[in-house]
Amino acid sequence: MQTVKFSDIKPYVRYVRDISNVSYNQFDYTIKAYDCRLFYCTGGKGNFEIDGNSYPLKAGVLLLFKYDVPYAYYPDTQDPMTLLGVNFDYVNSAFDTSTPIPP
Repeated sequence: MQTVKFSDIKPYVRYVRDISNVSYNQFDYTIKAYDCRLFYCTGGKGNFEIDGNSYPLKAGVLLLFKYDVPYAYYPDTQDPMTLLGVNFDYVNSAFDTSTPIPP
């Protein structure tokens, strides 16, 4: 068995997005991504649904999940969440593509 240190893992960051001041209507569907996802809630509140499970979000919450997992997010109507989203790839597949890749 090969031993791998965390410092040996150098994920390829494909795309970073500040998800604030956007219309959440453009995300009103379930997404299934090619890349791993990291979302950090910077303000407001809402819910994430990941693989059929619901997770409440508020400022300071960090979500990390693998590729090919269905997810959707739903902002609170009174205090919509703001997010920092990062798409990354642990194995550097399609490293020459810098935009998000749907499955």
